[in-house]
Amino acid sequence: MFDAVLERTRAELVDEPFCLLPELQFAWLAACRLTAPSSRYDLKSALSVIIGERSSGKSMLVRRALRQQPRRAQRATVAILQPEDFDTEEARLFWHQTSTPPADLQAVVLENLDEWNGLEEISDRLAHVFDIWSHMGLRIAVTLSKSPSAVAGLSPRLVSRLHGGLLARIPGLAAESRHVYLKWAAELQPLSLSDDVLLWLLSQSKGTVGSLREQIDRLAMAYPPPARVTELAELQQLLASQQEPRLSLSAIAQEVATEFGISTQELRTSTRVQSCRIPRQCAMWLAHDIGGWPMTKIGHYFGRRTHAAVSYNCRKLQDEVALVPSLRQRLEHLRTRLQKQLWSDCG
Repeated sequence: MFDAVLERTRAELVDEPFCLLPELQFAWLAACRLTAPSSRYDLKSALSVIIGERSSGKSMLVRRALRQQPRRAQRATVAILQPEDFDTEEARLFWHQTSTPPADLQAVVLENLDEWNGLEEISDRLAHVFDIWSHMGLRIAVTLSKSPSAVAGLSPRLVSRLHGGLLARIPGLAAESRHVYLKWAAELQPLSLSDDVLLWLLSQSKGTVGSLREQIDRLAMAYPPPARVTELAELQQLLASQQEPRLSLSAIAQEVATEFGISTQELRTSTRVQSCRIPRQCAMWLAHDIGGWPMTKIGHYFGRRTHAAVSYNCRKLQDEVALVPSLRQRLEHLRTRLQKQLWSDCG
């Protein structure tokens, strides 16, 4: 089970800009325990539990902390387990029977544990696994959308283990932090925003790191960087026209799956099978380029991947397209067919 997980984890640990806001500081320190002890009393193993609502930045913090490892250690010693990694027979046998990770593994992340299907079946067993892994010296991080005691399906034993770790809750972002993050993300593109545009964008966001990043993604689609965005009325009109019509992710996935002769289910899973990798990258790129979907939503649709993973896959596809003319031709055919669908919807 861990071979595919390790390969996917290596692909997701790509360099990405990082803005450490005050509200993220404590959760950041908890995530850093994956790679280094936080004190002389934390020398061998550690359990960190990071709690925050969806798109609050939990995944970003964990991946950033793991990227701080020495390059030679980063290649084979970290595993990020996601909800879909439990939805296979092999995975269920692993948790019920051996639960012994690879010998060179040093850190394990159980991401969005409260979204794992059938968690109540292995809840007590998972608490025992944590004890085994801690004894082996593994560093463990768990991310949740709410407190362990509020998660349905968790046994008292597992809740006790989680509460025994370092609990770090990500609070809502203050107005000043939202302003800092949005301005920082815009400058990375680069996009220059006037004050009234910046304030309007802030009013449209839920106020989480993910929603703010989504706003900049949409803005970059409307104004290809580098650009200076100063006219609020023009921006509102452009973003409104960007909303409708927009191809659904399912329509894009169906078109790509048909082109490559696979099922949409294969396209949406986290499998690393070579026959699904290129089609999935094409679907992600087309969803962003033609559909105008933000990378956070694309990632969630295609196997609960992160914004960073989607960005990485889109870049890899562009590199591949430059080297393989036949792939470039298939991608252009897909693009043309999807644009015809979009025009048909407009009509």
